[in-house]
Amino acid sequence: MTRSVFLFLFGGAALLIGGTVTGLVLHSPVSETSDPTVDVGVVVDDLDASLQFYKNVLGMEQSRTIDINEDFGRRSGLTGGRTTQIRVLTLGTGEAATEWKLMTFDEVPEAADESNITDQQGMQYVTVQVDQLGPYLKRARAHGVKPLGETPIALGENNHFLLLQAPEGTFIELIGPLDQ
Repeated sequence: MTRSVFLFLFGGAALLIGGTVTGLVLHSPVSETSDPTVDVGVVVDDLDASLQFYKNVLGMEQSRTIDINEDFGRRSGLTGGRTTQIRVLTLGTGEAATEWKLMTFDEVPEAADESNITDQQGMQYVTVQVDQLGPYLKRARAHGVKPLGETPIALGENNHFLLLQAPEGTFIELIGPLDQ
């Protein structure tokens, strides 16, 4: 399992903050971004296995393919001149849907041990809030993906926590009720 993660923040890098602190309501500051959605790019060593996991287990849909040619890869600093195709998957629909961008290269770095989130620095996991965990658990089992640890486990009265691992090593936390 080889994993490198790139966060693509087109239009700037600003975080919207909002919440309540000691009774005062903080309003989200004006953002310097044109879109508050953060899209994630993941370099994988087995594109087919990763596509199967994200589509068949997590229910993402492929929305488009982006070709990165040698000139753009070099000039942008993205690939050092290596060509690739980025397969863009989405979870949900609409303009605010997160894009999960999978790409591979002829040569990828040697995999590190990635049995736990403590095994490597950098982004290790993403969290997806779901309406119910049952369909995800059923699809994971149907595709031979075993939940990690003793998950799903209860989080309070209503929600449960399910931890899966994608073929390239990314940990996927799914949080929601077991059934509704």
